[in-house]
Amino acid sequence: MAAEVDDGMSALHMDRLPTGTHHWRTLVEELLAVGDDRHEGHHLELKSEVDLSTKTGRAKIAKFILATANRSPDFAAPRFGGHAVMLVGLDYSSTPPAIGGAGRFDDKDLRREVTNFVGDPGPAWDYQRIDIDGSEVVAIIVDPPKQAAIWPCQRDGENVRNGLIYLRPGAESRPANGPEVTAMLNRVRHAQPAVEVDVQILGSVWAVGFDPSAAIAQFTMRSVICGPPARAHRRPPRPAGPELASRPAHCRVWRCPGWPAETTRGVGTNFKLRSTTTRQRR
Repeated sequence: MAAEVDDGMSALHMDRLPTGTHHWRTLVEELLAVGDDRHEGHHLELKSEVDLSTKTGRAKIAKFILATANRSPDFAAPRFGGHAVMLVGLDYSSTPPAIGGAGRFDDKDLRREVTNFVGDPGPAWDYQRIDIDGSEVVAIIVDPPKQAAIWPCQRDGENVRNGLIYLRPGAESRPANGPEVTAMLNRVRHAQPAVEVDVQILGSVWAVGFDPSAAIAQFTMRSVICGPPARAHRRPPRPAGPELASRPAHCRVWRCPGWPAETTRGVGTNFKLRSTTTRQRR
């Protein structure tokens, strides 16, 4: 999207999502050492005043989740592996910046209120508690955006409106404008559906081999012995009257194995033909 721009700042250790308490703590300490929130961007938001125990605070969390989930996957990929992170509990108003703490909140209430705004199913998200010297920072973690998904807000709330599509192209989460919505629709329209194929073997399996040279040799030998098969499988009707009497007295008949019973070729069994149109085998 044309409106999505990167701040060009040093990414610190933001190329991939931190894993484990040590990596999260290192990230928080590096951000505090900078002294301000200059590293905020489409992938990161730093908050100190968000109260996760109130509806207003949960609405802010939902807005961040929706806005970052609506980013272009290609645009989001270089930072945190496509994830987005909101760190709650960093106080940049003090000198030097310190851990203000995120405050207590109930997990079930937080998830229920956020789900009311983002929908179910909605963008995937979770949170991580980070303990730093007895103070707690909460990291809200949003999964990488999907190519074929647009997430509108599902309910009215503090600074969020039902039906609006939010986007975070930089350091601000805001409603998407017309060109940005059009870009999202084009992205979804051209997305390739993911197809997962699961192959299983049920029952017994036998390996079957095929030797083309052996098949050709067998076909050639059969053609030499039997000749080409007759086009018609039915024997022509027997003539009656004088025509039958005019035939030779003896007819030798031989049937090729595998051919229809009515088809005869070559020489074989002797038959004696009588004018009474009956055949008597010798």
